[in-house]
Amino acid sequence: MKQYFDTDEIFLNDMLRKFLDSMIDTYSILKPLRDDSGKIIDFVYVYANEAAFRLLGDTHIDDIKGKHLLDLFPKHKTEGLLEKYAGVAESGITLRIDSFKYDGIFKDRTFKGVFDILVTKINEDIAVTWHDVTNYNDIINEFTQQRIHTEILSEIAELLSKTVVDYTPVLCSIADRIAKLIGDFCIIGLLSDDQIWLDPAAISHKNPEANILLNNAILSYRLKSDESIISEAILSKSTVFFPFIEKQEFIKNLPEAFHDYVEHLGIFSLALVPLKLQDNVIGLISFQRDMTQEPYSNEDMKLFEEISQKISLFIHNSRLYKKSLKESEEREKAEEKLKLTQHLLEEANKELQSFAYVTSHDLKEPLRMIAAFLNLLSRRYSSQLDDKANEFIGYAVDGAKRLERMINDILEYSRIVTRGKDFEENDSHEILDVILRNLSKFIEEKNASISVGDLPKIKADGTQIERVFENLITNGIKFNTSKHPEIKINGRSLENESVFSIEDNGIGINKDQYDLIFKLFSRLYPELYPGAGSGLAIAKRIIERHGGRIWVESEEGKGSTFFFTIPAK
Repeated sequence: MKQYFDTDEIFLNDMLRKFLDSMIDTYSILKPLRDDSGKIIDFVYVYANEAAFRLLGDTHIDDIKGKHLLDLFPKHKTEGLLEKYAGVAESGITLRIDSFKYDGIFKDRTFKGVFDILVTKINEDIAVTWHDVTNYNDIINEFTQQRIHTEILSEIAELLSKTVVDYTPVLCSIADRIAKLIGDFCIIGLLSDDQIWLDPAAISHKNPEANILLNNAILSYRLKSDESIISEAILSKSTVFFPFIEKQEFIKNLPEAFHDYVEHLGIFSLALVPLKLQDNVIGLISFQRDMTQEPYSNEDMKLFEEISQKISLFIHNSRLYKKSLKESEEREKAEEKLKLTQHLLEEANKELQSFAYVTSHDLKEPLRMIAAFLNLLSRRYSSQLDDKANEFIGYAVDGAKRLERMINDILEYSRIVTRGKDFEENDSHEILDVILRNLSKFIEEKNASISVGDLPKIKADGTQIERVFENLITNGIKFNTSKHPEIKINGRSLENESVFSIEDNGIGINKDQYDLIFKLFSRLYPELYPGAGSGLAIAKRIIERHGGRIWVESEEGKGSTFFFTIPAK
């Protein structure tokens, strides 16, 4: 094989030339070009194999041989390759550069790829071999991307696995992981209740200085949902993706508070992904990479939208959980308040019942003495008193008797709950038979008739239910101007209760007085009908003790029908 001649031509025998041309890798020999000081400022192509021409496309040997390296590939200087080549030519030390990314232009054609470069010195020249690893690098990058996507989704799934009241710490952790793994920056903002403001819930940038600048900007300026580029993502309810953004162009669309942040870093790629719940936007996630990385890809967009869906659902569940806890706390407070009120009411009722019992019991003795002395006064001295005095004594005796009846009614009213019997199975017909026997003389005197229909069996305090029937039957006959008072008693069993009705042909009741008649000592016609006015109040108290209801349906002058219920259990 021939060696170099003084003319700097390379003469290779056919075997060596065929070997070099059969190589897959590009192989070229470059002669250093020096300035007057001896410094290498460029290289001249002496030789290039067939692989180099294939890589460069439609190229002839004359397009390369004898041409300056920087004239053909100016990026060799900006990318630092010229300096590295010169270092090998001066030192003679072989240089290897792995996975070098090159993006340039040759004859108006883009020349782009990833290469492993080997540079060696041959005599005064250098031999450069470029091994194309672009496809291999793409596979590695794709694999790496998939691994990172899987890792980030796994970590986010774990962070979102628990429902919490305060979701802010979780969102901050997610933003930190996104900034670290698919960086460089992530901000999660949530819309205010009025949809006007976009308030940050989590901010993270892997560059500490940038983090400070960004936080200062956000603290000094509150973003509105309808301004700058964020409005497009919110209004369209879809992802807004900028694969590459020129810094100066981007600044025009940002509030002035964020200019220092953008000037500090520059922006390479940006994605704005809305947080949505049932097509309603609740916030926005911003993903950003600076100039040192590749722009986001379509696969990244799919990842971002999946992250957005998971975060949206997490926020929704957390808000529901917080709402349910609040409602539960309010319900517990209400229940506690109700229990306290019930306790206080029960205590008040006990005190009232005790007071009523003691008071009425203690009043009975002096009242008996008053009545006794009035009767004694009437018997012994009536002949010595004029008619007017005897009339006054009669009024006093009647008042004492009425007061005694009222005291007895108070005693009975106070004992309904405290002295009541346990509820037992009772035949309503048997209860009514006892009442009708006790009232037989009164019924006969008033020329009244009583008709009884079907009556259900009930579980109740039989003695107290007797009192209810007695009061309602007595009232139906008493408050009656008919020569033949008529009382009709019926009952029926329903699914959860038994309903009884006592119908009369009496004087009736005005609708405005329905509630009044059930109050203790309430008398509608005191001048016409005697009594203390406690019968219906006692009946109501008894029915309420049994958990039932009592009411009246009536029309003045057309009789009344009283209803009451007894629960089935």
